[in-house]
Amino acid sequence: RGFDRDRGSPPPPRDKGGSHVFPRRGPGTHPNRVFVGGVPKVTTVERFRAHFEQFGTVDKVELDASRSFGFVTFADHAVVERVLAVRMQLFAHTANATAYVEVRKPKPRR
Repeated sequence: RGFDRDRGSPPPPRDKGGSHVFPRRGPGTHPNRVFVGGVPKVTTVERFRAHFEQFGTVDKVELDASRSFGFVTFADHAVVERVLAVRMQLFAHTANATAYVEVRKPKPRR
């Protein structure tokens, strides 16, 4: 299944244990996505999006402020490189309050 020996297509790759290896489709696989940690619990999606729109076009924002993290997906990979250049960013989470948030590439789920 999955390949045809008669037609000469190669079998799927296997890891050392003999199991098939398939590419992950988790949050770490999207090249235009960044993880943002240390987000204050009072942060709104609107403020979160506005902060990252200063770097470039934002396609998608996922915020779980109760767990103090979020993900931002940008339209262009060059924007991601600019955002990742400054790991700790000063984020204005309310009109009168700021906090530092950590921005990095997302790690795949286990």
